[in-house]
Order: sequence, then C-alpha cells, then structure tokens
Amino acid sequence: MPTHRIILVDDDEQLLTGFKRVMKKEPYIVETTSSPEEALDKVKKGPYALILSDQMMPVMDGITLLNKIKKVSPDTIRILVTGISDIEVAKDAIELGHVFRFITKPWGQNEIQSVIAQAVKLYETNQENKSLHLFIEKQNEELTQANLNLKKLREIEVDIGSKIQQSLLLEKFPDDIPDIEISAISVASQGIDGDFYDFFKYNNQCFDILQGDIMGKGVPAALLGAGVKSRITRVINNLLLTFRDRLPGPEEIITRLHSELIKQLISFEKFFTMVYVRFLIKENKIIFIDCGHTKSFLYQTSKKSLKILEGENVPLGFAEKEKYIEKEISFHPGDFVFLYSDGITETINKSGEFFGEERLGNIISRNSDLSPEDLCQKVKQSVVEFSGSEFFSDDLTCVCVKYLTQKEQKIDVLKKEIQADLGALGGLREFIKEACQKHYRLNDIKEKIDELILAVHEVMTNIIKHAYKNTKEEIIRIEMTPHEDRVVIKIFHHGEQFSPTSVPQAEIGDLKEHGYGLGIITKCVDNILYKQDENGINVIQLIKKII
Repeated sequence: MPTHRIILVDDDEQLLTGFKRVMKKEPYIVETTSSPEEALDKVKKGPYALILSDQMMPVMDGITLLNKIKKVSPDTIRILVTGISDIEVAKDAIELGHVFRFITKPWGQNEIQSVIAQAVKLYETNQENKSLHLFIEKQNEELTQANLNLKKLREIEVDIGSKIQQSLLLEKFPDDIPDIEISAISVASQGIDGDFYDFFKYNNQCFDILQGDIMGKGVPAALLGAGVKSRITRVINNLLLTFRDRLPGPEEIITRLHSELIKQLISFEKFFTMVYVRFLIKENKIIFIDCGHTKSFLYQTSKKSLKILEGENVPLGFAEKEKYIEKEISFHPGDFVFLYSDGITETINKSGEFFGEERLGNIISRNSDLSPEDLCQKVKQSVVEFSGSEFFSDDLTCVCVKYLTQKEQKIDVLKKEIQADLGALGGLREFIKEACQKHYRLNDIKEKIDELILAVHEVMTNIIKHAYKNTKEEIIRIEMTPHEDRVVIKIFHHGEQFSPTSVPQAEIGDLKEHGYGLGIITKCVDNILYKQDENGINVIQLIKKII
C-alpha cells in the first residue's frame, strides 16, 4: 500500500501526464501540478517524501521553488529537472544545498524510477535517523531526570546520614573532670562515613574513651555505627550489673562486644576498627585495646617524646575466635593521648602524596604545648593546607585527652573588646604590653613581645579592612592567656572567614597596601590557628613562645 507522497511540478502538461503513467505501478502516491504556488501550498500541508521541479517555468523557476520548499519542509527531498543547457545552474544549486540532485530531460522510464527510488530511500533513512535522534534525546532527558532524582535522593541520604552522625555517633565530651581536658573535632566528608567516638565516665578518676570507623559509607555505615555505640553502652551496663564490686576491664568489654556482634557482622560482611582507652588518673596510667584502628599517639611531657600506642588485634568482624588483649602504659600530668581516623593520614595532596602517620606525628610533637582543642584544630589546618582543599573524601576525626599540670589549671585569661577601627589599635598594643609587664620580666623578652604586638596589629588590620570592610560599628574581641613559657592571643570576629589556603605565602619584604601579609605574621609568632568556635564565630589564634 502506498505510504509516501511525491509531486512533480512542470508547466508541460504532456510531461505531467507521461510521469503519472510511468509511476502508475510504483508504490507511491503520485501528484502533479503546473503551478509552483500550488506545489508550495501542498508541501506546507505535507508531508511529502519528494518533490521534482522543472527549472524553466514562467512564474517561478525551479531553484527558487525548491529553496522555498527547503524552508517550509526541510525533510522533503528536492530534485531539479533541467534541460541540457541548465546543467551548470543545477550543479550550482546542488553545491548550495538547495537540491539533492538533478535529472535532465528527456528521461527514460527506468532512469526516473531509479532516481525516485533512491530519493525515497534517502527520505526513509533520514526519517529513521530523525526518529532515532528524537528517541535518543528522549532517553537522555529521561536519564538526566533520573540522575536528578538520584541526586536528590543522595542529598536526602547525606542529610539523614549527617544527622545520624552528629546526633548519635559523635558525643560531646564533658568539661567537668578535674585535671582533664578533652577535645574532639570531626569534619564530615562529601559523603557519609562511619566515624564515631564515645565517652563513659565512672568517676572523676576513671573514664573510657573510644573511637571507631565502620567499613563502608552512606546511611548503612552511619546506622551500623549508631548500632555499635548502642551495643557498647548495653554491654558496659550489663557488665556493671554482673561485676557489682568492680569495674569491667576494657578486655572484658571488647570481648563481650565481639561475642555479641560477630555473627551479625560476618553475615552483613561488615567490620569496624576501634581503639578503646581507659584513663585511670589516680593510678597515672591508661589501659587500651587497639582493634585494627589507626595507631594512636601518647605524648609524654617528661621525656618530650611521642609514643605510638599500637595493639595486635584485628578489626571487630574479622575473625570469630579473636582474643582481645589490653595493654597498659603510664600517663602523667602534662601527657596527652591523641586518637584519629584514617581520614587524616590517607588524605592525598595534588602530587598524589599521602599525609601519612609520620607527618601527623611530627605536627603533634611540634605543637605539644597547645591545648587539646587547639591541637585538633592545628591538625585539621595542616591537613587542609597539605591537600589544598577544605573538602575531604573521608571523614576527618580526631580526639585529644590531656592530663593538665597544676600550672595549666591556674592560668588567667585576660579579655578586651575594641571597635573595628584602625584608630583603636593603639589601645590594644598598650593592653598587651601592660599584661606582659604584670606576668613577665619585660626587659628580658621585649623583642619577642614587640614581634607579638606586630603580628596582632597585622591580623587586626586584615580583619578590619577585609573581614569587616572598614565597618567601624563592628566589635572585635581579644583574649590573652599568659602562660609560663608562651603567650596565647585569640581574636574573635563575625566578619568574612579567612582561609589560609586561598592566599599565597608572602615574603617579609612584600609590603602590601593592607599590611605586611601572612609572611611577616608567620615570622613573628610560633603558631597561627584559624578556626570557628562552637557558636560559629571566627577565631584567629596566635602563639608566641617567650622562653
């Protein structure tokens, strides 16, 4: 049954009649007309697979007609019918893209049938390609929409996982244990990971801290982490009821936890690493079990040395008959324990180099005089500077527990507020000098204090001009803590947050319009920290050693 329409336009009525006779048995709907305007109107209403047009017509020549046809029905195949004298014109029309091909008069029956068959075949091929293209476009649109839906679901998953992690996996440590300071930091990755930590206080002289990492990512890892924490709490409570006259040891706790979880972990094909540390303050020791976790650090102040706390056990969920063994080591005033996740040591820089355990140990040793909070922030800042990014592929988690000395417990914090005005910096300089005169022999450390004041001046200048954009109504808060061997100054502001990775390191001689830049600040103090406190306030901390 005919499926395609074709039309011949020619002012020769005998040729039109002969064309219909030749094409009578062909599988097409054949139409003819001597009017170019009628042909144009018909094709507009279409569809037509093919139009053949004589070149020499009185009202409109063939090339003009076919050019108009191209505009109203670009899919219709166009053939120009010419005499011998019009061949060059026909060739030009083909080169300009107005027609598919030309055929000369007079034509033979086989020739015209073959030309039309080829043209119709081309039309069918083009239509199939067009349909395929539309199908592919539709599939791509559906795929794009599916990806958008998947992205939305992923965002929902990340949000749920983040809430689980923040509310169930990461506990807030107490600040009411005498002689002990604890701090932790956890920077979520771009996905959801299974880092967790927890705290169990038995009395002011005994408490446990653990840190773990679930294998895998996403909501399942976060849920499993929450389940593990809940099970640990239940295990400890059950053992406390069993051993009413004593505390269960870490070995007993982990062994019971292992026995209750091992079958489920194996069936889930999951495992988790964990380090479990008991702090016995009165006895000046810690007891720990390392279940395949990253190697923890113990800094011993009396020896000024960093010791690795490394156990021999595999992660929980690895081996059904694993026997967990605890280890013991001394822990004295001034010492601190540093626990961390592999998100720190396995961070990679742009050169493909790992941050690594050795680099982390060096940073801890060089900054051993920092508070637990500041040390955690220093590690985070070092990882950011190393990687050149504030976004990570794995959670960055660390916990620091310090046994404070008597001197560290009795340090006064001096406070001052000033307006974000360059004219107010003179008063700040006097505040620092007067505070140092009260706590130190100023003549012995005058040069060091002058360097500290210069660094503070440069930081304040940058805050006023860049973070606050010279808005004098804003307030900047300063806290100064004079230690025996160092001065710590914290500067708090609500302005635009500064990232040290966004600014290239400057040389001391590189004077700038807005101050000396990071170069001289770095040279004038021993340590700089950029962070935010629990209220989201920006903090820049400067540490200057005076002894």
